[in-house]
Amino acid sequence: AVGQAFGVRKACLDSLGVAATMLSAMGAGRSRINGRLAPPRCRIGVGLGMVLAGTLGKLQPRFHVFGRGVREAEEMEQSGMPGAVHVSPAFVAALASSSRASPTPFPHFHSRPASPGDAPPSPPSTVGGP
Repeated sequence: AVGQAFGVRKACLDSLGVAATMLSAMGAGRSRINGRLAPPRCRIGVGLGMVLAGTLGKLQPRFHVFGRGVREAEEMEQSGMPGAVHVSPAFVAALASSSRASPTPFPHFHSRPASPGDAPPSPPSTVGGP
């Protein structure tokens, strides 16, 4: 169980690390509007759940990923604010349950319900950070 929890925590932190790198890269490519740097318009969603992946097609084979984890990530991204990474409640729960230490070293990640009907409206809660 300890090894499994470490594996879950490492996978979650690795996912957040990739998301942070994506935000950083988007920030580096910002354009100037009226002499000021425009904020990044990138929205990133991270979900957790079972997926099925494989290559589909004969003429132009393409790799596809389907499942609950993908739907959660899509919902987080689509309803998220630009310039931030939004993680699903299931992702936060898995990360929190896999360690007694502070949840993450990343200050700009937000968790909120996967869809507006899941819970009453509330401001996003920051995962980790100060």
